[in-house]
Amino acid sequence: MIRLLNFHFKSNSIRLNWIYTLLFILIISVLDYLSGPEILLSVFYVVPVGFASWFLGRKAGFRTAVLSEVVWLITDFALRNNYEVDGILIWNAVIRLFSLLLASFLFSRLQEAIKTEHELSLVDGLTGLTNGRGFRERTNVEIERMVRSGELFTMVYFDLDNFKAVNDTFGHQKGDELLRAVADIMIENLRKVDIPARLGGDEFAILLTNTEAEGARIIIGKIKQQLDELMKKNKWPVSASFGAISFETVPNSVNEMITLTDQLMYTVKNSGKNNIAFDVYRKVKE
Repeated sequence: MIRLLNFHFKSNSIRLNWIYTLLFILIISVLDYLSGPEILLSVFYVVPVGFASWFLGRKAGFRTAVLSEVVWLITDFALRNNYEVDGILIWNAVIRLFSLLLASFLFSRLQEAIKTEHELSLVDGLTGLTNGRGFRERTNVEIERMVRSGELFTMVYFDLDNFKAVNDTFGHQKGDELLRAVADIMIENLRKVDIPARLGGDEFAILLTNTEAEGARIIIGKIKQQLDELMKKNKWPVSASFGAISFETVPNSVNEMITLTDQLMYTVKNSGKNNIAFDVYRKVKE
């Protein structure tokens, strides 16, 4: 339920979430006024402050805290304008504003910490590339965007042939060095809008955004050439087998796209390795 609400509000526009924030403040102020001075509901102003901090950012949370305190002060003045000392009303207002600002700060810090933790969980610790989970999440977002804009895209899946021989002969430290070098070559030859990933072990994937078959051939060819030069330079008995599919229409899911590209890569593995297979996907309309 919490995940569903979080997804719902995050997908809203900024304007709509501001409307929700103001609506929360209005409802709380009306209930606080109608309940009278004996029943205190003002603590619930933390709700719009927390909502704004979480979904609109820290600055929005601070603004909401100030607005909530102004409304709170007006309600308090209307209900309890019988303080023996005038300064009490001001003192209470300052303390409440500080409390709301603190709540806003804590909500925004918590949201930032969760976001950072989530982002780290999508990164491969060895290479710094996106991991399998992150690749699926980011690819799904990009595909939705590209479908709306009508862009074509290409998915690449490749595997390092005989990688186990490096670990067995030179040790796992050299194997890790090789994987990091492969990641560096991918990053050097890709744009910031592309998504390079290590899916696990010696398997890698790339989503080439807004890239047709011919453009993909050039990019993959450069990566393959530099990988061959890297292996030759270090005398590593490793090559790479590639499968690349340019999608003119979109399959049912990201997993299906990965499976199709993986299967194409394995046709290369089964027919001698160390090569590139290209294909174009056109879904037949029923």
